[in-house]
Amino acid sequence: MKKKKTQPYKPTYKITATFNGETVTEEANTILSIINKIRPELLQTEMYLTIERGNRLWERRLDLIRGRKLFNDKEFYDIFINNLI
Repeated sequence: MKKKKTQPYKPTYKITATFNGETVTEEANTILSIINKIRPELLQTEMYLTIERGNRLWERRLDLIRGRKLFNDKEFYDIFINNLI
């Protein structure tokens, strides 16, 4: 009998973000790829971010300045995600 090849486990993240009067929901294997997908041209309001992985849930509210930094500053992104998860 042949053994089935198993794929390595990659956690799937689901992010729901509310900003600029709209709600965006995306799903991918990395948080950074989702952040790059949902990045607006110009962030004009505060941002509510919800990250789900399996049965775990993290929520955070970002004011305008920190929301813009999340999309534009890699160092801020790394620190934010490290503290959040």
